[in-house]
Amino acid sequence: MRHSVLGFALLAGTALASQAAAETPFTPEDVMKLKNVGSIAMSPDGSHVAYTLSRTRDILGGEENGSSKSEVRIATAAGESTVYLSESMGAYGIDWLDETTLTFLAKGPEDDNTALYSVNVGGGAPEKVFSWDEGIRSYDFADDGDVLFFSATEAADPKDKALEKKGFDANIIDEDFHFTHLYRADLDAGETGMLEIEGQVSAFDASPDGSRVVVALADTPLVGDDIINRKFHIVDGDNGRIQSVIETEGKIGKAAFSADGRRIAFLAGQDRHDPVAHTLAVANARNGEWSFLTKDDTGDQLPHVRSYGNFLELGRLRTVRFRTAT
Repeated sequence: MRHSVLGFALLAGTALASQAAAETPFTPEDVMKLKNVGSIAMSPDGSHVAYTLSRTRDILGGEENGSSKSEVRIATAAGESTVYLSESMGAYGIDWLDETTLTFLAKGPEDDNTALYSVNVGGGAPEKVFSWDEGIRSYDFADDGDVLFFSATEAADPKDKALEKKGFDANIIDEDFHFTHLYRADLDAGETGMLEIEGQVSAFDASPDGSRVVVALADTPLVGDDIINRKFHIVDGDNGRIQSVIETEGKIGKAAFSADGRRIAFLAGQDRHDPVAHTLAVANARNGEWSFLTKDDTGDQLPHVRSYGNFLELGRLRTVRFRTAT
């Protein structure tokens, strides 16, 4: 799924308080009442904006301890929204397949692991689109929704699972790890296969026609490799063969193809010592040659990048035409 405009969303929290609220001290108990906006997705025609809203469980109020709960809301007007998927669904990883179809990840009541679902915002119940034995970590559609790329972590050794049930469940950092791989599913043909890419897959984005995928790849899942030693590899969407590498020096963030598949926009640190991958860059999707777009911009703080086509939305709603790295 790709659109005619290329946008970049800045996800940032803004504190708004009245004078009365400012005089009220913030207590540890208030931490449990905080809510956070997670992923945000605008429909291709711009008529809907969906987002996830998560909260910490109210343990003091009697809720069972566990991970945070989230719901999916759709903005209806400025400052107004309606709940579309309740906390019971536990949806996250939202995106739009078309103007009316919202896709998301969730673990349904009959699922052993996280699966991919879709729902029509005009009405109707969620439907399962695809599931995988080891669960789906992230996904991206291509070829108008006929092809699905997704990542999944390799299965644990059955012996390890048996030992874990007996109490040997210690998590040893940088020793107990499993690789995450990239898969391609032809939804029409019902065929799924792993792309033969050596290394740890942590993020990816498919070109609109599915012929190429840009993959954030590290040698291992070790913490150091995952943080500082990843590089974007442009691979063949059919077999995973590496076509080119975007030779960055430090941290990298999200990446997205342009609507015509010729360019890749991504976030990267300006050098090996930059603590955050927040500078916008663009690469040639054919040979991996790249350059920064906002390196000298003092307002350059971009934690998220999202593809919408031929324009870039930078920082606080500034828009420029996408012309470099042709």
